[in-house]
Amino acid sequence: MQLKLKNILIIFLNIFFITLFIIFKPGFLISMIFLVWINLMIYSLLNLKCRISLFTFGFCFFNFLLGRQFLEKFFSYKVEDFSKKTNMHAELAILISLITIFIFYIFFSKENKNNIDKTNNINSTRTNIIRDISKKLFYLSNSLGIINALIKSYLAISNGYYSTFTGDGISIQQNNIIIYVFDKFEQMLPIFVAIFFATLPKKKQCKKIILFYLIYLILTIFTGHRSNFIVGILWIIVYLVYRENNSEEIWIEKKYLVAACLSFPLFIILLGVVGQLRAGLNVKNFNVFKIFIDFFYDQGVSINVIKRSYNLSELLNSDRYYSLSFIPESIIGRMLGFKQYVGNTVEHAQKGYNLSHTLSYALMGNKYLNGVGTGTSYIAELNHDFGYVGVFFGNILYAWLLAMFNRVKAKKIYFKAAIFLIMRQLLWSPRGNFSDVFLILLQPFPILAVLFTYIVYSAAIKKFKLKKLYRYD
Repeated sequence: MQLKLKNILIIFLNIFFITLFIIFKPGFLISMIFLVWINLMIYSLLNLKCRISLFTFGFCFFNFLLGRQFLEKFFSYKVEDFSKKTNMHAELAILISLITIFIFYIFFSKENKNNIDKTNNINSTRTNIIRDISKKLFYLSNSLGIINALIKSYLAISNGYYSTFTGDGISIQQNNIIIYVFDKFEQMLPIFVAIFFATLPKKKQCKKIILFYLIYLILTIFTGHRSNFIVGILWIIVYLVYRENNSEEIWIEKKYLVAACLSFPLFIILLGVVGQLRAGLNVKNFNVFKIFIDFFYDQGVSINVIKRSYNLSELLNSDRYYSLSFIPESIIGRMLGFKQYVGNTVEHAQKGYNLSHTLSYALMGNKYLNGVGTGTSYIAELNHDFGYVGVFFGNILYAWLLAMFNRVKAKKIYFKAAIFLIMRQLLWSPRGNFSDVFLILLQPFPILAVLFTYIVYSAAIKKFKLKKLYRYD
């Protein structure tokens, strides 16, 4: 009976939205995109505890790729003009991505009680030691990350947000040894969080970690970089729902849900204000509703990356596979002698491995050299490198990674930590590099963080075994 009601509700919602599309006439491809996205989100909500990875990815997909189109088609919001052919190309690439993610997520997901790890928490000596080490390293890196965020906020306020991407801004960060060390510890912060999360600690043990991490995330807003905050918050939500699903404890309480719902619009407005400030706009007489709407408009800019990379394809490096940038930029690439590029420079744009730099320079010229950029999108990179076929197969890989989130066994701590980190990068991928999901695991300092944790753990476990041996002598 309950299943029939669900099916009736799904059919009703589809009829309702199809009727809206007929009334507003946004176009066939756009209508199909929103219809597939709506069904993907409904499917996720029907079993949110098991499908939280798909739900949050769908949320980010809409926010970064569909928000601007939604405002244009249904609220007559003015957007940039592109040719019909360019719009159709972007819409088709997005539709292929959504359908592929949706179908193959269902294919790779095997949601039954045998696949979901119901381990409440692991209290073996090995796990407890790794948990304790990662917690201490978290407090160290989080403290330095907070200081680094304050320094970056000061530099951004003093010199302007875009100055942090130029030669002078980067030289300040690299030539000052203290700032350099703080920055590297900040890069390792998500690694220590992921390792701690992977030990499946009790709720009480997690509260302080999440609280201090939230303080750091909030402070990063004032650096002008909003992505770290958005992805970090969503990452925490994904983890909390994940633990709610595989733990006997209640991880998501009603009071926290109420607080989250009340604070959500406030954070959106804050992020909108920061966006206007970094663009040099006057916010003295700001309109709250306009800032709220403009936030989703601004965040949805990534669809233009797909369009512009298509229009300017002749100006992009034909010998570069942007979707495989993790190879030259990883520790393996460094060992093989691939040159590393930093900041907004002509050399980085012309010889680097990132679509965001090449496209920004081709489109903006000197503005790019002054710190302005277009960003990137995993769909644009896949399409540039391999066409629609690449978009299809790339999204199959993403669907598999999203489905893997709930299927990692609890005892595999480092593997579970890797999946948590990959999930974090997946949330940003609609506005980020395709291969960042792998690059996060193959950069020097994240690898150093894991090695350091393992070395300290090995020393601690050896000490524990010696104590145990002498106890029996």
